[in-house]
Amino acid sequence: MKLWMASLLLALAGITQAADTARFTATVDGRLTIGPEGQVVDVKLEDAEWMGEAVMEGYLQKIRSWRFQPVIEDGKAVNASSPMRLHLAAVRDDANKTAHFAIEQADFLDPKQARRLPSGIKNRPYYPEDAVRYGVGATVLLVARVDEEGVPVDLAVEYLHLSGQDIGSHAPRIASLFARATQAAARRWRFEGVPTGLVRIPVKYTPPAFSPPRAGWERVYPVPMEAPAWLGEALAGDAPVQELADNGTPASPTLRLLTPLDPRLGG
Repeated sequence: MKLWMASLLLALAGITQAADTARFTATVDGRLTIGPEGQVVDVKLEDAEWMGEAVMEGYLQKIRSWRFQPVIEDGKAVNASSPMRLHLAAVRDDANKTAHFAIEQADFLDPKQARRLPSGIKNRPYYPEDAVRYGVGATVLLVARVDEEGVPVDLAVEYLHLSGQDIGSHAPRIASLFARATQAAARRWRFEGVPTGLVRIPVKYTPPAFSPPRAGWERVYPVPMEAPAWLGEALAGDAPVQELADNGTPASPTLRLLTPLDPRLGG
């Protein structure tokens, strides 16, 4: 574990020196197979060499410790395999020479639906003009409470971070523009085939004329968001949440992770 931490500090050391504490995110694809008892029997990460061997092995050890609800076919527990997308985070603390890391979200995609978006999610949000001028992007984690027809009746931004560059005191205002644009678009979405209840979907904005790194850590800037009371009450009541991948694809109905994921770092 110490080797993993040291390697992660080394991997992040050259990215930026702008602040004592810095948050980074990355996305990695892979494939996972579970056994009849819900244990992980095989896991592979794709194009993850940029992490370094020790860091990648640390993440693999974490994934191997996961437990899933067994998959039953014809009354018998069987092996099951699925593509997955992991959303990673790291916080580097230069003052204390430490780093913390997490797997904040794991999407197990349904191969049968991997190229089909739910109805209405093709209505993309409006990109705020002020954000274009600053060259700033964002990731907005949206939660919707949907009715039996898939209509969102309540919307909330659970988490938001900006990307591109640090815009300092302008960050709260620009973040609120992204939040409002996302919720305005989501009111027109319809989540067909999604159970009544909560749906969580990440919405990513990439600045115009900006080429994000193909792989690797990206510096981001979390902006605190005040969640409405209804969301806190719903999550505190252990309400089930349907996770959608960042392209709107529903999660696999067969793979259900029982192990809690890591808490969100730095925001």
